[in-house]
Amino acid sequence: MVLVIRKDKESTAAMLRRFQRKTQLAGLLTESRRKRFKKRPLSPFKKRKSALRRLKISALYKQLVKEGLIEEGKPIPQQLKKKFSG
Repeated sequence: MVLVIRKDKESTAAMLRRFQRKTQLAGLLTESRRKRFKKRPLSPFKKRKSALRRLKISALYKQLVKEGLIEEGKPIPQQLKKKFSG
């Protein structure tokens, strides 16, 4: 907690500058931003689900390249993803 007491004959602008400098030196803003935007770690279930999805898409890609429906190095079109994902 930063405490700034107004000195004699000090303007509010000067007092505000001192307050901002003290908060910056104390690291309060960086700490609060870090806490505000912190991402929670993924649950094991979600990790497993995304890994299985990646494996399924890579298998689909290999199958489509083998069948000649797409060229290697190009992304899978959305229409083919929908058609073969079910």
